[in-house]
This record gives sequence, C-alpha cells and structure tokens, in this order.
Amino acid sequence: FAWMVQRINMSLMPENSSGDDTGAYVGVLDIYGFEVFDVNSLDQLCINFSNEMLQSQFVETVLVSEKSRYESEGVAWMGINLPSTQACLDLIQAKPFGIMSLLDEQVKVGARGSDMAFLNQCDKAHYGSNEYYAKSRFDRDAFVVKHYAGDITYAAAGMLLKNVDNLTANLVVVMAESTSPFIQEKFPAPPEGEGSQQALKRQ
Repeated sequence: FAWMVQRINMSLMPENSSGDDTGAYVGVLDIYGFEVFDVNSLDQLCINFSNEMLQSQFVETVLVSEKSRYESEGVAWMGINLPSTQACLDLIQAKPFGIMSLLDEQVKVGARGSDMAFLNQCDKAHYGSNEYYAKSRFDRDAFVVKHYAGDITYAAAGMLLKNVDNLTANLVVVMAESTSPFIQEKFPAPPEGEGSQQALKRQ
C-alpha cells in the first residue's frame, strides 16, 4: 500500500519537480457511513472505526480550529459542545488492550486462539471499566461499542478467521525466487527452515 501511495504521488508531481513542490495535489476523502446490520462482525467494526476516526479529525481540524479563529478575531459566537471520540478510538486501537490488539494476539497464538477467548479478553479488559464498552442483553457471545453515532453490537464469532491474512509458504517461496527486484523486495525469502511446512504472514 505504501508503494502504491508513493507511485501515485510521483505520478502527480509536475515534470522537472524536485519533489518539494506543494502547489499541486489531489485530496480524496472517502466517507463510508456507519454500518449496522442484524449481525455485525469485523468488517463493520473496521468501517465504523474509520468513521469514528473521521469524526475525530473533523472535530479537531474544522470545529476546534474555527473556534480558535473566532476567538482570536474577537468574533462573537455561540459555544458548541464538542464531544471527543478519542476514548472510543482508544478502546478499539490502543495497545496492548485495545479490541484490535486483543484480536491480533489471539491470531498469533494459532490453534490455541479462539473467538470466545478473544471475547473473554475484551470483557476482562473493558467491561465495567470502560464507558464505551458494554455487553449485549440478547447475545452473550457479542460485545457492544458505544460509537458517537450510537451503540453497535458486534458478534465475536468468525472474527479471528477474518483477521487472518496469510499466504501459503509455497507462494511466498515462488515470489521470493522472482527475478524482479520489485517482487523480491515485497516478498523476501523466508527464514531458513520455513519452507512449505508453514504459512507466512503477508509482507
């Protein structure tokens, strides 16, 4: 992904530019919109996390900056309550006990990990101590995140499988043996002894 962003930036750069020219740029803002279904899983958690982040950026860069500007210019304005979404963001992304971190940990332990173990870890870390985390009244195998747009219930079942992003070792070896320097950089040879017997994490 980083390589793709770099290539796009290079293609947008004016000819004979030193790379310091900031006169031309393209900005893309893709707002997903919150997703709430009868059953919500990791897909919806990721999308709703993105929206939570966008809301935080909007409050910080637009509302807070405008407030400071009005005050500096002595413009009278009606105060607006600006709720912060940082606590909810931390619940999802913070290390080592954020929901995503706990999910990654369960994936790392391999066969010993499970959806229910992930849920138990989330409950242990957040239930009763984090106002943005709650339990569903109707599904004990789910948890609730109190997003700024509303409470959303997420089913733990299937989350570990969706969070695994593996390539088979055979495919990694084939890519590493490519004569293309670009492919070799993106798929370095696996460590000695890690041949077709293991699945390697996508580079």
